[in-house]
Amino acid sequence: MYKNNRASRYIKGPTLLKLPAELRNRIYEYALTYGGGIVDEAEAGPTRRHLAMFWIHHPNRGLGLYQSPILLQFVRKQLRQETRGLSIKLNDLTLRGTKPDTALQQCERFLRHCAATPLTWIKCVHIVDNLQYENLKEALYGIDHVCPSLLPF
Repeated sequence: MYKNNRASRYIKGPTLLKLPAELRNRIYEYALTYGGGIVDEAEAGPTRRHLAMFWIHHPNRGLGLYQSPILLQFVRKQLRQETRGLSIKLNDLTLRGTKPDTALQQCERFLRHCAATPLTWIKCVHIVDNLQYENLKEALYGIDHVCPSLLPF
């Protein structure tokens, strides 16, 4: 709690949550929209090294590993409920492969583990990979089977 000198009263709790929902939604949209979208470096193997970090194209610093503002959602339960899935709704996703076919495999794995509702929120997925053509048909079939709206053919 802190004292507001002008009104001489105490303000309890976070002031963000006292704003109307329409204003909070605009703040979330501003905070969770990245100019270059969300970029993930796909690695070979099932382990993930990026838990709360994303490769984000920062306008002044270029592509780099930055702490995501999505950590805002872990402050309070209400913020978690209000911001859940917004970074997928608001940004393009880019998967970059470090070895042949890793980005394509990561995309398929991500889509298979994504719940049905968030699958409908995905606007665009860019796959930057050194593709091996013998695996391409199988991987694209797997992606099309999970999320047919992503592939235009």
